[in-house]
Amino acid sequence: MVHPIFSVILRRPDLLARHLSNHAELVRAEFAQAKRALVLKAVAGLGAGVSLPLALGLSATAIMLAVVERFHWALIAVPCLAWLIFIACALTAIRATVQPKAGEVREQVEADLDLLRHVRTEAANDRQ
Repeated sequence: MVHPIFSVILRRPDLLARHLSNHAELVRAEFAQAKRALVLKAVAGLGAGVSLPLALGLSATAIMLAVVERFHWALIAVPCLAWLIFIACALTAIRATVQPKAGEVREQVEADLDLLRHVRTEAANDRQ
C-alpha cells in the first residue's frame, strides 16, 4: 500500500516542484539579505576609513589656524562635520548585521524531514 503523500507526489509532481522552489526562494532571499548587509558594512567602513584622516587633518588645521589667526566659528564647525560623518559611518559599519533567518529555513527542512520520518514509521507499521 502506498502512503497518501507518495500517491499525491506521483499524481501531482508539480506540488513537489513548487515546494522545492519555495525552499530555494527562501534560501535565495537569505543570501540577498546577507549580501545587502555586507555591502552596507563595506561602504560604511570605507566611508569611515576616508573620513577619519579627513577629520584628523581638518582638526589639526583648525587648531593651527586658531592659534595663528583669530578664532572663527567655522574652525569648529568644519572639523565637527567631518567627525560626525566618521562616527555615523563607523557605527553603521559596526551595527550592520544580518538578521539570522537561517532558523526559518532549518525549521522548514526539519518539518519536511519529520513528515518523511512519520511516513517511514507508518510504512514499517503497515508491513508488520
